[in-house]
Amino acid sequence: MRVHVQSEFTLSTVASVQEVTARNLHLLQTIESTVNRLSSDAHLVQSISRAFDEVFAAIKQRPAEKAIDPDGIICGALRKASDAASRMYGTCNAKRQAAHEDKRLNADDGVVDAYDDFIDEIHAMHDLLEEMIEWIDIHDASLELPSGVVYSNVDDLFEALNKD
Repeated sequence: MRVHVQSEFTLSTVASVQEVTARNLHLLQTIESTVNRLSSDAHLVQSISRAFDEVFAAIKQRPAEKAIDPDGIICGALRKASDAASRMYGTCNAKRQAAHEDKRLNADDGVVDAYDDFIDEIHAMHDLLEEMIEWIDIHDASLELPSGVVYSNVDDLFEALNKD
């Protein structure tokens, strides 16, 4: 009878070890998948940023006397891209914080580092987009002819600005 009890205990222990091992294997696969996805996404955002940077360099080479975005279409599209980057940044920061607080993860897993790299790329792209918008806006505004109107006080100026 004693041998039978030890045998049941051993089988129960083996089953528990198998369950823990299967759970740990699933966690490791999830970690690897997450790190790989974030790394791939970071490279994609970096490639997009390089493309924007090339476009920006080309825009700067245009003749200074021509408006780049007189209808605001380009800056509108860039603002949408910048807003999307901002949303991604916020979402990824929340996910990064959750990974940081997850007791099943440790620093060697690389999940938090992968989020940091991805967030850095999103931040860099957002900053580039904002720089492009500002540069185009200033460039085009500098080409506008002055109205010739002189305002005697600031209230008149604001009233004229509000009419537009």
